[in-house]
Amino acid sequence: MGEEVNTLIIPYKYFYLAEDYHQKYYLQGDNNLSSEIKGYFKEFQDFVNSTAAARLNGIIGGYANPNLVEAELSEYGLSVSGINDLERYLK
Repeated sequence: MGEEVNTLIIPYKYFYLAEDYHQKYYLQGDNNLSSEIKGYFKEFQDFVNSTAAARLNGIIGGYANPNLVEAELSEYGLSVSGINDLERYLK
């Protein structure tokens, strides 16, 4: 205690995206929702860059306000089956 801590902060030179199986990890773990969302995109990279896929990934991972998600569900563009699947994560 009482000792000075020095941390060198330097700019990064390289950034590497994680492997495909790590992208939208929670969402990809749900085959039904993942297939439905991936169907909207021509390329996997479009899925990775999608804010909608990021939102769903966060919901599935438990990082969302259930009340807010319930209020927004109709805006997600999911099928009835997709909405039902997503609602399982809100309980």
